Amino acid sequence: MLEDLANISEFVGAIVVLISLVFIGYQLTQTRKQLRADALQQRINTRLQTWNDQLDKAAYQSALEKIFEFELYRKDVKLYELEQLTRAEQQAMFNALAIELVYFQNLYYQRAEGMINHDQSLPLDYIRVFSMAPRRRQWKDQLRISNHFPPEFILHVDAIVKKYDEVERRMESDQDADFDAVVQEVFELPAPPNWLGKSD
Repeated sequence: MLEDLANISEFVGAIVVLISLVFIGYQLTQTRKQLRADALQQRINTRLQTWNDQLDKAAYQSALEKIFEFELYRKDVKLYELEQLTRAEQQAMFNALAIELVYFQNLYYQRAEGMINHDQSLPLDYIRVFSMAPRRRQWKDQLRISNHFPPEFILHVDAIVKKYDEVERRMESDQDADFDAVVQEVFELPAPPNWLGKSD
């Protein structure tokens, strides 16, 4: 009987030690995650501050008025090409896009690390700024190759940009198509997107 109790005690002790080791391992993993997150946040804050300090808000507002129209791809709306903007407007667009993408990079990291769930980061799946062709061009020609973003995030953005390119092709081939409906189909959304800021 005493021998049995001793064996049981040893077994229970071993289980306790094992559970403690698992808990410590989990704590270490969470600590490492938090340290990585803190380091990333510090780098992001530095980049955001730099780009925000350089952002000419008046030039950016002027650029938006030239390139953006809620009813995208309408025949009766002639929007500016990137080259038609002033140098100050182009630089302001670059800085503003960089700022927005840094935000989405942070969102991407938090989702990948399990810090937020899919519903909390839904805008990450259809970054709406890329509905504007000049923004897609700036991504492809400038920001994508600027070494500001990690490879996995670049692939994520590439996939979104490719889908908006497809949206534009469909809209140009059928001027009567509804933009929201086309976005819903191309992005395989369960419902029409409510993110363009339009009012009925």
